[in-house]
Amino acid sequence: MNEKELLRPEFTVPIGLSGRFGEMAGLVCSMAEDLGKAFEGPTTEVFQSLARSDQRVDALYEELMELVTGQDWIDGVAPAGELPESAVRDASARS
Repeated sequence: MNEKELLRPEFTVPIGLSGRFGEMAGLVCSMAEDLGKAFEGPTTEVFQSLARSDQRVDALYEELMELVTGQDWIDGVAPAGELPESAVRDASARS
């Protein structure tokens, strides 16, 4: 594996899960925006929106963990990739 491949790994989310991951990403972004609004001027609506988004993120996380750890999971585990030789060498030098 060359260094360019390490910097741009192949997409590893199975197609069947991409919708859930996309929804989770969108929710987390909206939570960040809501948090910014809460700092500007906290309102009941902002905190309710944060609570709803947080509950949905928790539910999605639970669904995903059940799927990827269940007996029916067929996609295996993708390797994280290899460390560049310089990273291994630098880590050894620090220890």
